[in-house]
Amino acid sequence: MHIISKSQFEIRFPNDIFYKLVAPLGLSPSGPFLAGGACRKLIAGQPFDSDWDFFFTNEEQLKDFQSKLQNVIEIKEGKTNNVVYVKKDDTTNYKFQLIKIYYPNISSLLDSFDFTLCQVGFDGENFYLADFAMKDILENKLVTNKITFPEASMRRTFKYTKQGYYMCAGSIAEFLKQIQTLQLGVEPKYID
Repeated sequence: MHIISKSQFEIRFPNDIFYKLVAPLGLSPSGPFLAGGACRKLIAGQPFDSDWDFFFTNEEQLKDFQSKLQNVIEIKEGKTNNVVYVKKDDTTNYKFQLIKIYYPNISSLLDSFDFTLCQVGFDGENFYLADFAMKDILENKLVTNKITFPEASMRRTFKYTKQGYYMCAGSIAEFLKQIQTLQLGVEPKYID
């Protein structure tokens, strides 16, 4: 796991939208955390046209965050499938998802992600990247990390392929190896 301070990261990956949106939200090393697509898009220099996924250590932290969020943004949608959906209105809508799967820390959160390009998170002070996350993002590689929900991960491979990422033969083999022991038809609490 690589840890890079916000100030060092911001020098290398400047983006007023990203830092402006997350600044008032109270992210911290003890949670809540922002992880996945928005952080990946910051590194890749892509528009923030996907979900902003916020994760929590417990339900109380999620509810506190939701209260803060209601003071900062206009809520456009309500609860769906154990995930709270909200949007930010400015010149663009940003879809914020409050994920109701809890993790004790950002490291365990990133370890749970299915693909390495998703293994990027921010806690308000530092950015966290799994060992190969940066390399795979910048090289447009879709590399298997940990498959827990095969159908959801398969749908995500299609999504990432449309975004220009590709899965090499080794990663395909690893994906197939991991799904052989998993039960199909079990839907996750959260699908990206």
